[in-house]
Amino acid sequence: MMRKTAKGGARTPRPKRQPIRLGEIKTGRIANRLRELHELGGDPAYERFRASEELFLVLEHAQTWAGKLKQPKDSLVNVVGEAALLRVKLWQYLREQADAGQSWLSGRP
Repeated sequence: MMRKTAKGGARTPRPKRQPIRLGEIKTGRIANRLRELHELGGDPAYERFRASEELFLVLEHAQTWAGKLKQPKDSLVNVVGEAALLRVKLWQYLREQADAGQSWLSGRP
């Protein structure tokens, strides 16, 4: 039995969307909230959590110990889920900052 071939010519590619940019965010506040969530979630290495100003190290710690967070039974906050969203937001912010620095170095707007 022969397979049917696609009818028509070549497909046209979809137009690219503009990327969603976070812009300026309060990274210190987000890092502090992430610290609170790790304390609530019982992070075994909580005492080694970095200062809010050391954003990359905060993210590295949060990423390393994310699997050890537990949802407290008496908490109304989804500790694990909110911590994951905050990590994603901070990683995206760092990525945007790196992209802006690289475009500035290469002379592109």
